[in-house]
Amino acid sequence: MTSEAQPARRRFPIGLTIAAAIGVAILIGLGVWQLQRLHWKEGVLARVAALRTAPAQPLDQVLARAAKGEDVQFTRVAVDCLPFQFPVSEVYLYGLQGSSVRWRPITPCAIDDAGFGMVALDRGVAVGGDQMAPPKAAVPDARQVIGVLRAVEAPNFTQKGLTESPASGYQSRDHALAALVKATGLPAPRWMVVVEREFPAPAGVSPQPLPADIPNRHLEYALTWFALAAALAGVYAALLFRKAKD
Repeated sequence: MTSEAQPARRRFPIGLTIAAAIGVAILIGLGVWQLQRLHWKEGVLARVAALRTAPAQPLDQVLARAAKGEDVQFTRVAVDCLPFQFPVSEVYLYGLQGSSVRWRPITPCAIDDAGFGMVALDRGVAVGGDQMAPPKAAVPDARQVIGVLRAVEAPNFTQKGLTESPASGYQSRDHALAALVKATGLPAPRWMVVVEREFPAPAGVSPQPLPADIPNRHLEYALTWFALAAALAGVYAALLFRKAKD
């Protein structure tokens, strides 16, 4: 009696299935994360829209609320800066406005003795054309300021960017704040005020408050990740179908 040879049965692609499942899970996770970012950004935009007409609050009161755990990001504040006993070197932060280089003066604002030390001020942009080095004109010390409060991380003194100098400017806010701390000898600021108005208004500086067109493309990003997950699942299903057909 002879027996016919049976064709070899193809094994189920376990490795490919695991890889596809992991890939789809990662892509879906990225999409969900973007939806969470969308919810966060919508809250930020709502707060920014509300603060544009909100009255400015005294900075010491706002920081006291922050010390109790309240979220005070983007609050409009009013602050009186105390005079420094010695001149502070100019600190300029590199930035772009469209395709043009703009230097942003970052200066200290000494506040009362409530334990906060100082806040940093983002004064806007130095007036002038494109420059690959900061302007040499000194920015006068701030006196009375109204602006938007932003939290900042403690500057890192170990970064190699601190080899930059006031004459060449600083490429990151972290470096600029670290230079500011070294120049003043005051504790590192935990807060920055993005200036809207100053009294008296300084010459040579144009305030640049929060932009009106803060981008919010997180829904677009989420749909992209979900589409990639669906595409990967479709490719995997097509491979299984082809194996089954063969």
